[in-house]
Amino acid sequence: MKLVIPDSLEEITLAEIQEISKVDDILEQAKVFFNTIVKKDASKFDDTTIIATLQTALNLWQTTISKEAFKEIGEYKLPKNLMDIRVGHLIELANIEVDQYEGLELIAGCLYRKDWNKKFNSDEIIETAYAFRDMGADKALSASIAYNELMVQLRDTFPVLYSNKNEEKEEGRKMYSMLLGLSKDDATKWDAAKNIKVADAFIYLETKEIEFQKQKQKQGYI
Repeated sequence: MKLVIPDSLEEITLAEIQEISKVDDILEQAKVFFNTIVKKDASKFDDTTIIATLQTALNLWQTTISKEAFKEIGEYKLPKNLMDIRVGHLIELANIEVDQYEGLELIAGCLYRKDWNKKFNSDEIIETAYAFRDMGADKALSASIAYNELMVQLRDTFPVLYSNKNEEKEEGRKMYSMLLGLSKDDATKWDAAKNIKVADAFIYLETKEIEFQKQKQKQGYI
């Protein structure tokens, strides 16, 4: 019996590949792969065959993954400058738990929008995430590539802020200390702070950090 496997992740939805990746055992992954993607009854094939077919598919897909993020995906698009995402998006990104393909749709929800002129909206992130689950898995991987690019840009552009960053995980939601700093500890200003572009927020925060370090030097703490 001839087996036909998709040529790339473009032909497989993120939801489908998440069904495979959520299973730990390779044999069980292969069975899910056969039943959901190959559209064949896995019980009619021996274990060696279905595992080998899955591994062949994984190797094939790996060669087709783009190394650059897609600027536009249908009506969704990245901001012209990745650091123009809003503070609210960055906070959500920092709190997403990614496990292989799990969580990639939420990253896409934070980095791809229909209109970047609109204010930050957490409900929009969820709506976009659902849309990306039904798209080819290569689209969600594009969001992951863009996220990595954003992190590199932030570290390269704001070295002072990152060199003095406490590497220990914050209790509860991550990066809320940044939100407190931008809102000057006033919770009524959180919505406004979440709508600041990350580039502008980090310029402000790094300036404050430089001033803080200068004061410590004057007082003899450094």
